[in-house]
Amino acid sequence: AEAPEFRRAARVGLYAPLPGEVPTGALLRVSEAQGKRVLWPRVAGPVLEFAASRLDELRPGRYGVAEPGPDAPESPISRPRIAIGPGHERVTGSGRDRMVRMWRG
Repeated sequence: AEAPEFRRAARVGLYAPLPGEVPTGALLRVSEAQGKRVLWPRVAGPVLEFAASRLDELRPGRYGVAEPGPDAPESPISRPRIAIGPGHERVTGSGRDRMVRMWRG
């Protein structure tokens, strides 16, 4: 959270970790304390989109990862300035490739 990119970011994309993935709770607390808008990814067809939602409002999505529900509108500024992705050996090969393909950009 001390990286200059993080300090400058008004919007932060986080993910709700699965068991064995890097926890994001500390980054969530720091982001909220610094007044950053926290966006969560959700699967929307073949792409990922980001929506603002409270952590307690996230629900399991298509791949079992917690994400904003369909009623949470896509953020008007849907791209986070900085995005934190899962750090786990399962997000390699086809999993990593799928994530990269789904990311709009």
